Amino acid sequence: MTSEILLQSVQSYSDLIGTEYNFHIGRAGKLIKFSITILKEDCHHLLGLQHLSDRPERRKRTTVFDELLSSKNYRHNIASSTLWTTELETRVLCVKLLGNIIEDNNTIIRYNSKLNNYSKITAEYLLINKNYQLTNNLFSDIYLFVDKRSEEAGNMFCKSIFTKSVYDYAAGQENWTLLYKTKTSSNGITTVLYQRLNYNPEYQ
Repeated sequence: MTSEILLQSVQSYSDLIGTEYNFHIGRAGKLIKFSITILKEDCHHLLGLQHLSDRPERRKRTTVFDELLSSKNYRHNIASSTLWTTELETRVLCVKLLGNIIEDNNTIIRYNSKLNNYSKITAEYLLINKNYQLTNNLFSDIYLFVDKRSEEAGNMFCKSIFTKSVYDYAAGQENWTLLYKTKTSSNGITTVLYQRLNYNPEYQ
């Protein structure tokens, strides 16, 4: 891992902090509404920093994020870990493109962890981007797992992100139809990213 790529990913994530994405999805006559909020503390796990046991970090995740963003020496220390794998490096690339991944995505699955005996991941939703371009010569399916931030209904956060390898996390899962999606930036401006034909969110 290079400290330059790490910085690019953290900067891209920083630009999303305070953003809220709202989704309306449907299946078999049922409608679900939920939102994904982007907060500073979520970036640590998305980057996979918890796997770098040779770089133990006991401070708050918000503090770690701030230092990744501001300290060249700290980024170099994290980037020089001997535990970076190809999988972890691609996670960093995915985080760099997180905004695009959420905004481009139209495949939403209500995720049931009991159907995947090979994985311990628990989540409410799985967003899949098919054959997404990460670099000039790297294309891959991307899994973005979304889970409850709190007991408040519909309040979600980005829990984990990585590229498809051997396992198909979508196998046997419920695929829901995206009906409506908006993005509200930290400045309060709301943009409609998707609206299915004949669907009116004001009457739902």
